[in-house]
Amino acid sequence: MKKLFRRVTAAVVCAVMLLTVMPLSTATVSAASSTAPLMAIVPLDNRPVCVDRVIYAAESAGFEVAMPAEDLYRTYLDNQGKNANGTQHGDGAAIMTWLENMDRNEGCDYYVIHLDQMFSGGLVGSRYPDTPMPSSVTVSDAGVLTATELDVMNRLVALASKADNHVYFVDTVMRLASTGSYKGYEVPAYNSFREYAQKTRKVLSTSNFDETEYSKSLDSIKQIYNNYQIGSSGETLTFRTTTDSNYQGLTQKQINEYHFFRLRKLMLINRMAQYGAGTGVYIIGVDDASPKVTIQTNEINFIEARMTALGYEYYLSADTDSCGLMAVARCANDYYSATPRIRVRYYGGMADKAADSYDIGTLRTNVQTHVESLNATYIDEKTNSAMEADVEVLVLTKISDSHNIRDNGASSEYTGNIDSLVSRAKSNIKNNIPTIIIDASTEMNYFKSWVKGLKNLQDELIANVDMSRILGYSNWNTVGNSIGIALGMGIARYAYVKYEVNPTAASHVAFAKSLTYAARNKNQDYTWTFQYWITNKAGTSGKGWNNGNFYTSMRNWWDSAWWSEHGVASQAGNAGAYYVSYHLEQSIMHNTETKYADCANKILNNLKNGEMYTSLNRSVQTAKIGSIGLSNFRCPWYRQFEITFDIAPTMSSTVKAYYEKDASFLRLVPVKQNASTLISNAKSQYGASTVVVRNTAGTTVSNSTMVGTGFSVTMTISGSSSTHAVVIPAEVDGDGQISTTDVRQVVQYVLGVTSFSDAQKEAADVDANAKISSSDARQILQLALRQ
Repeated sequence: MKKLFRRVTAAVVCAVMLLTVMPLSTATVSAASSTAPLMAIVPLDNRPVCVDRVIYAAESAGFEVAMPAEDLYRTYLDNQGKNANGTQHGDGAAIMTWLENMDRNEGCDYYVIHLDQMFSGGLVGSRYPDTPMPSSVTVSDAGVLTATELDVMNRLVALASKADNHVYFVDTVMRLASTGSYKGYEVPAYNSFREYAQKTRKVLSTSNFDETEYSKSLDSIKQIYNNYQIGSSGETLTFRTTTDSNYQGLTQKQINEYHFFRLRKLMLINRMAQYGAGTGVYIIGVDDASPKVTIQTNEINFIEARMTALGYEYYLSADTDSCGLMAVARCANDYYSATPRIRVRYYGGMADKAADSYDIGTLRTNVQTHVESLNATYIDEKTNSAMEADVEVLVLTKISDSHNIRDNGASSEYTGNIDSLVSRAKSNIKNNIPTIIIDASTEMNYFKSWVKGLKNLQDELIANVDMSRILGYSNWNTVGNSIGIALGMGIARYAYVKYEVNPTAASHVAFAKSLTYAARNKNQDYTWTFQYWITNKAGTSGKGWNNGNFYTSMRNWWDSAWWSEHGVASQAGNAGAYYVSYHLEQSIMHNTETKYADCANKILNNLKNGEMYTSLNRSVQTAKIGSIGLSNFRCPWYRQFEITFDIAPTMSSTVKAYYEKDASFLRLVPVKQNASTLISNAKSQYGASTVVVRNTAGTTVSNSTMVGTGFSVTMTISGSSSTHAVVIPAEVDGDGQISTTDVRQVVQYVLGVTSFSDAQKEAADVDANAKISSSDARQILQLALRQ
């Protein structure tokens, strides 16, 4: 009931604000609200993209965030330590108890839950769980799943089935390859498993995949399992058995275990769906995929058919690391009943090709799936350029199937695409069009030195665009994750600034953190500085480490002379972490150990010199980020591309408000006021040099005239004049009284709809009878009129 109370209260306040006086003075940022909705998040694992960024996104959307203790969800790679449960992975059973406490004792109604964490202790654990492979595999609950897994599953279903709970489940289709530095496997094994998994499989008939009966669904899973090693022509597929510098030889036993772990993953999601009774929204990421027919293809077809047959709202796309962000954004949209229209503009000619070798479709279809998973409308500039939109997404694509800008001589085309995108971003900012930017252009070529010499989108954005005004941005390692990170970050924030009538300072600080983190991605800037230090400066005698041995070298690093020189002998028990933290800060913040000069300051100065959106609810409001402090640099998994740090922004206490030259002014006119007050408000709020009020006959009225529906207001702002109709709840139909008919007509006019049924969609369930009716809409207007 706590959720319902909060939502109804917000809706009533919003309705009142649509019809009441705007502040006459410059608005100030609110303090954090004690009634913020509480969101419990079970992260995929402890990587920054799964924890830090998800927290920032949720808090920037106005949620108070709760997470279990890190020891319960942390993943350790080989030789890095163990959690309190004695394993390298998280503890789903303990997290389940925490979730039940959040529901029972903390009044939590919003949940983002990664099922890989609940059943396997994290993403890596789901690929190689502790469950041993039986000598004889039976495709049944008892033959594959453990009692603990089944218990956790049943309790999750019970949590999601409660009427007041809104649960967003995140799951994955198991990746093609193994995990480097886990269970003894390294990069050569990754390459061998991925090579085997990408071999073309026999595509099974989907005619029985949509069965709703559980036993029949197991028959389909058994068929998929039995065909894991069967090729397109019915042949038994082979795998690499010899070892060289790039590949590890595999055994049939290892392949059989790999098949069993895939079976387990498929069994878990299938049973969860069967007994979940359609509860929760599912965000499903296809992990480490391929555009070709692979070992994943039949699994994907089965999951889609089963989720549809069982009546779930689900979305499946090529990403994994960003799925938590997407779930948060979907929750924010649902909380505010937001259904934004999102126009996508592609810069480059490859929108209808796979964006990279980890995709499962085209870039265009991947973006569309992500947009629609947010309960948003996808508008493609190619087919619906004239359709009105709320948000624009600008996507830089690659320019050829070769992914190689240098070798195909197309660097000038690539540069032109960057220039066009940057120009559009600047225009959107000028016209207050909320914007998200995705770099899907160069696939894995970021690691090649020649790419770093080209015009670079991120460099151009930092040099030319107020990035604090951009709602979302990413250039992550795979395009699917880039899409999810940018949209998740951006749409969560958009829902808040568009529909929250009382935005808080805490939300603005959280978004400043999101912006700061978005500016450091796997392939550029902050990371480049650190990568340069690792490969050129770190280690004994400056020989450097590589990505493969960085984590082990860091943990064991000790140089008595260095420690003595820096006076930190007391750090002996945590030597490697302290050593790298020190040099991370030197590389990123002080540029003493890198050839990428001043990258951090360029990013931070861009953000500090800009003005982020703090509200789009009644007018465009912005505020400056006063300062951004970075500290406590670290690598949770000891991998150079997953560095993170604490971010401490401060916000200006003053929010600037700007006039939007559109019909939204209708919603800002106060009720029961004379022309003089209206003119004063308009001049103060929008900086209008002149304001003229006219009656229904078009005659300019005196200052004492009470303004009513049908009057007009003409304002001149920065030399540009525009006229708007005035709508005030009042006697409309001429019968001498304010009646239900008058209220209905005014609601329709204010909301810009043609029927009262459409107006109801903008209301909320005020009377708590579990439906939005004309009674609800009427009550909201009555509350507004009582002032």
